[in-house]
Amino acid sequence: MNKEDFKECGFKTGPSMRLVNVVKELNNQKSSVANIKSGWEELCEELREELLNEPREELLNELREELLNELRKELREEFRNLCDILYKNPRR
Repeated sequence: MNKEDFKECGFKTGPSMRLVNVVKELNNQKSSVANIKSGWEELCEELREELLNEPREELLNELREELLNELRKELREEFRNLCDILYKNPRR
């Protein structure tokens, strides 16, 4: 609304324009709050995804390491067994 619209409705210009300014300011604040809320929601979503993905990746790495260690251990045992067999039954 502008000054003419207020005059046509019978309102005084001064208080009406102050009201317009207050409404504009409130709309700006509402927009700012909406932007802050949107940014906050995006940040929360990113953190949630990171927290969900990071432990999974960390867990997978730990499991890989455990599996590799077990495989190394078993390979060493098999190698020792083969060495024992070879030493007990040397080639002629």
